[in-house]
This record gives sequence, structure tokens and C-alpha cells, in this order.
Amino acid sequence: MRIISWNIFLKKDNTADVARFIEQEKIDIICLQEATRSFSKKTDKMYHSATDLNEHFEKSHPYNFFAPSFIADLKAA
Repeated sequence: MRIISWNIFLKKDNTADVARFIEQEKIDIICLQEATRSFSKKTDKMYHSATDLNEHFEKSHPYNFFAPSFIADLKAA
């Protein structure tokens, strides 16, 4: 079993790189800090990491839990 705990950096659009690494390393359990979920596609892309990763891994990792410290609903300045 492979487990990763990783801070993916709040204000960086690195979702594709994170997903690629998780797939290459065949990670079973993924724990991410500073992942963000947005409720609107209008929100700046850097605030979509949790949403995008959940969509990307919904078949291979169907169980997830998201506990935000805040949720972005504005565009970055």
C-alpha cells in the first residue's frame, strides 16, 4: 500500500502535475493539504485543485473526504 501526504500549495495551478505524479507512483491513499474546492467555474483555476482531482480520480479512488479551511468563490486579484 502506498500513501502520500502532500502540500500542493494553495495558489498554484499544479493539478495536472499532481495527478500525473499520483498515477505514476500508483498511490493508494492520497492526503492533500491546501487543496481547494470551488463551486463556480468562474473562480480562478488555481482554486479548483480538489474539484479537478476528485473528477480525475473518481473511478480509481472513489472514496474521498474534503475538509476545507475556506472555500474560494472569487477571482484572484
